[in-house]
Amino acid sequence: MKLTIGVPVYNPGKYFLLAMGTILDQSFKDFEVLLVDDGSTDNSGKFCDDFAEKYPFIRVIHKPNGGPSSARNVIIREARGEYVGIIDADDMIHPDYYKRMVSVLDETGLPVVKCGREYLEKGALPENKPIGKGYEIITTKRAFKNDLCELRRTLLVEGMCTKLWRREVLQQGSFNEELRNEEDILFVFEMLFKFDKFAKIDDTLYYVVQNENSITHNSQNCERNLIHIIRSREIMAERVKDLAPESLNVIVNNSLFNIFEEYKYWLSKGVQIPQSVRDAIIKTFAPYENILNFMIKKQFEGLKRGENKVIEFYHKKTLRSIYKRFMRYETYRSKH
Repeated sequence: MKLTIGVPVYNPGKYFLLAMGTILDQSFKDFEVLLVDDGSTDNSGKFCDDFAEKYPFIRVIHKPNGGPSSARNVIIREARGEYVGIIDADDMIHPDYYKRMVSVLDETGLPVVKCGREYLEKGALPENKPIGKGYEIITTKRAFKNDLCELRRTLLVEGMCTKLWRREVLQQGSFNEELRNEEDILFVFEMLFKFDKFAKIDDTLYYVVQNENSITHNSQNCERNLIHIIRSREIMAERVKDLAPESLNVIVNNSLFNIFEEYKYWLSKGVQIPQSVRDAIIKTFAPYENILNFMIKKQFEGLKRGENKVIEFYHKKTLRSIYKRFMRYETYRSKH
């Protein structure tokens, strides 16, 4: 079997049938679908069984709720295909998604290929534009620098859904089951140190549906999401300290900047940030305070004083632009 399409399923609601429709409509046909019902409390578990009864290439595993990391780890262990893709149960894919991705891995022999994605407005359907044939081969060293050190448009270090992996490579890693936010970014980051090159295609083949009921958008999960992002970035800093110590300074600063961006997002939604989140940020980054640059240190000190205004002063895009220029100056200064 050429391909396993893994789908963690937890209460995706009305979007699940749309997602499954785009999987069943794939032009590439040599695949199995592995649905992992992660303790859904809506009708999703029954829908999974209905699909498996109708289509012999669909398998279902029901398990108690353990979060997306737990469900993805089941997929990694149970996949039978030469290649493995893991997509969300409330998103959609281009009809040629797997045809295109499989062809690139077949041609290059590389461990993973990544495509482009598009965020759909509520109720919108994808246009499914014609796809090309070109691709770019990128080193993981370049992706590490680009995505994590320079905060540019991501080459690889983002979620799992835009990627297709060779099974033997994917099975070298596992998701941190303690985390329910940024667990996918942490996973991809750690995988960067297990291979040297990957393929990137510019075609937009994956469509992210803006599900207002998803874990990441639900304000009731704000505290947990922020705590888990902080923990993910803490683990990342610890790994960098061991594997790429020369990058620790910039990784710590960029990680704290990303956390402040998320913090500001919830403030903009009118959510009261619990003291536990502030305490976690302070505890996690206090050991690195001496390497924080001026801009981030100012925000960090403001947070310690209980000031939200330091974080929410700039518009997000403006702040990111200022911060990028500041970091380029810091990098230049450190070399001269």
